[in-house]
Amino acid sequence: MTFQSTASNLAKGDSSADSDIFMRELRGNRTSLVSVGHSNARNAVIDGECDFVTYEAGGAVFVRDLEASRTYRLASGSNPDQQTNGKGVVYERGGQVYHQAFQKVNLPGGRGRTKGIRRIGRPTLVSAGTAGAGNGASRNPSADDNGHYVAFESTATNLCLSTCRGVSEDRNGPVSDVFRRTISRRAPTNDRMQMVSYSAGVNEQGNGPSNNPSMTGAGENVAFDSAATNLRQNANTEADPNGATRDIFYWNFPRRRGFGNVSRESRPAGGGEFNGASTNPGTSNRSNYIGFTSAQTGQAGEANGGGIEDVFIRFLGGGPAGSVDG
Repeated sequence: MTFQSTASNLAKGDSSADSDIFMRELRGNRTSLVSVGHSNARNAVIDGECDFVTYEAGGAVFVRDLEASRTYRLASGSNPDQQTNGKGVVYERGGQVYHQAFQKVNLPGGRGRTKGIRRIGRPTLVSAGTAGAGNGASRNPSADDNGHYVAFESTATNLCLSTCRGVSEDRNGPVSDVFRRTISRRAPTNDRMQMVSYSAGVNEQGNGPSNNPSMTGAGENVAFDSAATNLRQNANTEADPNGATRDIFYWNFPRRRGFGNVSRESRPAGGGEFNGASTNPGTSNRSNYIGFTSAQTGQAGEANGGGIEDVFIRFLGGGPAGSVDG
């Protein structure tokens, strides 16, 4: 696992109190410094094989080859997220979201020794629709396993024109929405852009700001938080009873169905609503669980009062009626 810390006594080579990236090997019970030679490093992500760690420092995105113990600069930007297969990274730059593919390069002779990391092609502008680059700020990218999809939030109003299913004209203006962009021809869906904060079951685009997307490994599901009050799966589902209090929503877009529905997941197992804001969702790779923070008190929450946030996990294996634990 990787983490960020200002501690200066966790690993050799770090004696300063600035933010650094570390990796903890659970089997060997050992902590090592990843952000070697960089100050104020943050936002670390490790790939599924524990070969690479990406992070940001000094306005640039870096990748650390853990096998070779070497670090490479990938791009100017911030807030990176890495594909699980370790072959690409998404990041922010200048109010837009980009994707950069990369790969290991081996020395001649077939010895399998790693020479370094090489970029593949030029960066792809993710936050762009058929009308061109987004006309608002795009941020918080989330990558899938294989470089097929990128989820992100944006205040742009031109990303869905003639491309998103069910919604083309942006109905809420320059209010932040969540989108999923297809960036690979190998993606299992034949589309370019979908609006995640839109539920086809009720033909509603979120009427409040939606933020902080977290995408599952296959890219068919995205969790996000939103102040919207009109997002639900279908007309028979209860509308948001706690008003503009932020909730966690879950966009389900199975490829066989071809459109996405949105359900509210920050709620007690028996129904009803959370009485505190719920934010910062994270999804499991196979969409079995959603974790998030919430100021909820009572019911499923701890009675610690004072707006203190707790961490909750919702099990989706049994469908939307799954349990919530604090």
